[in-house]
Amino acid sequence: MAKFCSKCGAKVNENYNFCLKCGANLEQKSYSRPIESAAPPQFVRDQISAPPYGQQSKKSNKKIVIGALSTVIVVVILIVFLLLSGFLDGENGGTTGLKTNDREDNIIDGDDDVIGGDDIDMFVGTWIGGSQDDPDGMLVFTIGRQLTVTQNNIGTKTGTYDVVDKKLIWYLDDGTYTLDYTFSNGYNSIALDPQHDPGNIGYFIRQENGDQNQEENRFNDNIDSFKFIGDWTGGPTGEQPGAIMFTAEGKVTIQQKDINDIGMIAGEYSVINGQLYCYLPDYTILFDYEFYNNDQSVKLHPIDPPDETGYFERIQ
Repeated sequence: MAKFCSKCGAKVNENYNFCLKCGANLEQKSYSRPIESAAPPQFVRDQISAPPYGQQSKKSNKKIVIGALSTVIVVVILIVFLLLSGFLDGENGGTTGLKTNDREDNIIDGDDDVIGGDDIDMFVGTWIGGSQDDPDGMLVFTIGRQLTVTQNNIGTKTGTYDVVDKKLIWYLDDGTYTLDYTFSNGYNSIALDPQHDPGNIGYFIRQENGDQNQEENRFNDNIDSFKFIGDWTGGPTGEQPGAIMFTAEGKVTIQQKDINDIGMIAGEYSVINGQLYCYLPDYTILFDYEFYNNDQSVKLHPIDPPDETGYFERIQ
């Protein structure tokens, strides 16, 4: 430890007992000056160089874009999954894609050859009729595709209905039934031919207000209107044969063959109270008629305007 003179403060060798500068006796009066403490160390923070502004911004933007794209992809995948599962299907009729009974493979909405086709809405309403052996039946079709079938031989059954590939499908309590159908008379008459019992055709008319006799007459007219459907050839006795074509849509084409020329005219037809009406462009012809030969022949007698009776055979 350094030794200093107590009188003048000069530094003195520690082995000396007197000050070389002032001669003072240092044997008893001396003190030691504390050594000056070193200055505390200065900690210098490492200087970490930051990336240039442009580079830092590009990296941040890239992370934002990647995050946004990931979110969009997840949402798209979720929507596709829900669509394929049928949960978002509800554009036509509010269906949710649920499948019931035998309709599992037929839940399709679109044009008239699949479920929900153009013809399906034409069934809505109450229809009366049946087969010729059991004509006192009734069909009730609702907008919600509910169906009630009432006939003497089967009682009353309920279920749903659809139109698939131009065929009427009944989903009833006791099973599924497929029927071929043909509308006529402006969609006010219909013939139903069940595939499980072909040939046992039921004829129905759309129910309107009226007494029982009117309904029975309309039912008979409905049956006869279907009998006319097809192509016929013939005419008055002694004349060259002509042709008449009746369609299920209520259209008629009459072709008359004379010696010198051939005339053809088209219009519409209907059966009312047991008489055939042909509505042509310039006039209407009213016929009395009579089917015979197992409905393969028909006699047409014009009564307004009156003319000769014609005899026609069905063209097979």
